[in-house]
Amino acid sequence: MGGGARRKPATVKATVDDGHAGILRFDFDRKDEGLDRISWDQFFQKFDETGIAFLHQDRTKDGKLSRFHKFMRR
Repeated sequence: MGGGARRKPATVKATVDDGHAGILRFDFDRKDEGLDRISWDQFFQKFDETGIAFLHQDRTKDGKLSRFHKFMRR
């Protein structure tokens, strides 16, 4: 992602189950205290297990960097 923004794989803390990733999210430059960062391997394992798809927007209509993304059922 351009503009210096860094995505880090994360899971929502309240949804972690027995050490396994829960609801997936991306954590950006300013750490969100409601998220636990996880490895990319953990992220993709959960992604594959749940059969979800990833929808994202690179740029807004006016050309600015967008952080819009969501995970959804296929």
